[in-house]
Amino acid sequence: QDFVLHRPLEAGTTVVVQAAPIALLARPNGTSLVIHVVTRDDHGEALNEQYVTEFFRGVEAPASIGERAPDHGFEA
Repeated sequence: QDFVLHRPLEAGTTVVVQAAPIALLARPNGTSLVIHVVTRDDHGEALNEQYVTEFFRGVEAPASIGERAPDHGFEA
């Protein structure tokens, strides 16, 4: 998982979470699914964003499609 924190989550804040699959990646032993998740407050402002990669061993995808999660690292 890779998190980007835009703003702190304050107690009592109502949030809306949206998640969407963005890639299906064929691997030698199975398939990876990349999911992009955004958490917003009740005004629509982003609180955090995350990329989740799940691996399914033994599941064969016919081809890799979609957008990979961005490279992650620490900012200086």
